Amino acid sequence: MQLKLGKIGNVAGRPIKSLATCWDFVGEMGRGLSAGQTYHLHAAAIGAANVSDKLPRYPYLKGDPIGYGHGVFEMLLQAGLSPADIIEIGSPIIADMVKHVAGGTKSEVTEKEDFS
Repeated sequence: MQLKLGKIGNVAGRPIKSLATCWDFVGEMGRGLSAGQTYHLHAAAIGAANVSDKLPRYPYLKGDPIGYGHGVFEMLLQAGLSPADIIEIGSPIIADMVKHVAGGTKSEVTEKEDFS
């Protein structure tokens, strides 16, 4: 996937494969985010999916997409993206994370049901 990031340019993006990272993001969604936190979460998703060196890498050991997203949000705003652009670009990435979590949970449950 190509991410069009204003003055930063087009950067290559990739689906997030780490189930733990996806849980970091999905877990944040369930806690009633403010508008600012929602923007930060979407910016964080863009940063986490980015494979270039134009945005900082997601620090997965901290498990804090909102904190990470604050810096990425600032960078994207300075690159000329609007908050609406950030939501539009980040939403499909977060939707893929939700699907990955749902799929991962189903396969984990199926494995644990097999007692043979």
